[in-house]
Amino acid sequence: MKKIISVILAAFMTLSLCACGESEAPDASKIYDDLKSHVAENGLEDNYYIQISKTANSANTLMEASRLDDDTAFMEYDVSGTLKFFRNRTLTVITGSNFFIPEKTDAVWEDFEFENINEAYRSAFTQLIESDAKTTATVEKSEDEKGVYNVNIQFEPKDLDTKTIFGNSGNFGIVSIKFKTDSKGKTFEDVTLSCQYDYDSIIFLYAVTFGDPNEPDEEGKNGQRPEDIKAIFKEYEEGITQSIAATE
Repeated sequence: MKKIISVILAAFMTLSLCACGESEAPDASKIYDDLKSHVAENGLEDNYYIQISKTANSANTLMEASRLDDDTAFMEYDVSGTLKFFRNRTLTVITGSNFFIPEKTDAVWEDFEFENINEAYRSAFTQLIESDAKTTATVEKSEDEKGVYNVNIQFEPKDLDTKTIFGNSGNFGIVSIKFKTDSKGKTFEDVTLSCQYDYDSIIFLYAVTFGDPNEPDEEGKNGQRPEDIKAIFKEYEEGITQSIAATE
């Protein structure tokens, strides 16, 4: 009998210890309020990472841009095979007709649209968190990062003056703010404003993340820094080389 009681007590203690070791997820609505207070006091970080996709019947385009202090880079790729890459004051354009001698021109970061996009989405972010718009807040434990929770704040586009907030007349389907936090809801990382809308038969998806672009993960993937975009460009470049070589 004593042995049975000992086993039961041991099992009970194990379950108790496991329960103590597991932290409850932070309340999504409260952490959103805390984010708003944090941004009001500290603002958004200067650096950023931008992803843009444009989907149309004739052509699809993918673009990513990154600024880490004075280091900047962007890459654009469309289904026609045209590849654009900018870094270190040089814009490289590769097409099927000029691959072996790519077109290279002098350029500066301000020649492109990304600073304007960054400023526009910072303004949109501020307008959203200061509004009384109805939101749906959810929080999920990250499957990849221990002790990290993903928070998603969804807005109802029909309740927003999207033309004023985003500066265009598109038909918005998604507007959301996402970020990562800890179990206590005291940290705010990867703060991202995303939206999807269609305009003139083109579907646009924008995601602007405020703060230092992420370094690659443990597998060396998903890096967002300018140097990581350069590495991705090199992979595309090699892929195009192999494709052309296969047709000769």
